[in-house]
Amino acid sequence: FDYAFYGDAEQPFCSLVSTLSSGGTPAPMDGFAFRARGRIVASERDALLPDLDAALWPERDLLGLDAYRPSPQSYRRLPFAAVFGSRGCPGRCTFCHTVRRTRLRSAESIVAEIRLLQARYGVREVLFYDDSFTLDRQRVLRLCHLLRQERIHLSWAASARVDALDPELLAAMKAAGCWRLLLGIETGSQRLLDRIRKGITLDQVRRATRLIHAAGIQTYGMFILGFPTETRAEGLATIDFMKSLPLDFVNVSSLTPFPGTGVYEEVRGEPGFKGFDAMNMYDISYVPGSMTEPELEDLLRRAMREFYLRVPYVLGQLRNIRSPSDLVRYVRGGAVVLLR
Repeated sequence: FDYAFYGDAEQPFCSLVSTLSSGGTPAPMDGFAFRARGRIVASERDALLPDLDAALWPERDLLGLDAYRPSPQSYRRLPFAAVFGSRGCPGRCTFCHTVRRTRLRSAESIVAEIRLLQARYGVREVLFYDDSFTLDRQRVLRLCHLLRQERIHLSWAASARVDALDPELLAAMKAAGCWRLLLGIETGSQRLLDRIRKGITLDQVRRATRLIHAAGIQTYGMFILGFPTETRAEGLATIDFMKSLPLDFVNVSSLTPFPGTGVYEEVRGEPGFKGFDAMNMYDISYVPGSMTEPELEDLLRRAMREFYLRVPYVLGQLRNIRSPSDLVRYVRGGAVVLLR
């Protein structure tokens, strides 16, 4: 690579483009690294945009929005767009590479971007890519109020922490078009939750999933197998816990120990760490010493099949099929499970 950006890259990127376009030489900037005469010049500080409301929105005309489709299980209606309502997360999870420096866009700014998406592209669904959409309860309530007040007809999904939900908030989100919430549950072992500093309990997971289900919102549970010191028995317990919850969908992946995270520093010297080349979010990049790789592979396959191929689950999901596009989404999703 000749250039690298880290932090909020908008301003340093534009500065570099302007410099190169005018035939100039790159200069040091926050959040910027470059090669100069055989050496790397890199800032020790990230670039920072303190006010996200002042940031420019993506120029989606250049992207070609119509050329992209989300994965089959992640949407209800098209056209579909992604919106970032915040950056950063205050959580201390040892496996996560997201910075803890959190900044939120205002509800007014988010609604203004949604109105543009609808006017210019006819967008009918949005996925909020915030690491934790419900960090500021009042902001969410304000956003839901504005969506309803301005009669913006939109279906949307977002991520939430299980300890940041209550019936009033969920009712407001449902009324404003929320149809799915993604929850980072990670594991069914309280020992492992404490060890990775997730900051939640299994009882909070049970309560949150019941509340979401009661509110008429779909729940997508995110799980990870293969944490350091995790045993096969704990992996099996996670699968049982997953099946005990009123979840509509799950995603189960093996741990990826990204550089810069606490878990990377913990496992980088272990025999089961496979290095950066294996960190593609698909292959197994780390196997804890407490289980074998075949055991981890078996847990990953078993988790998906045991959750999705239960007869009561299949019959329950059939009731959600209301259109040919729904049928296509479910067939594609089922093929992924069966072929894994």
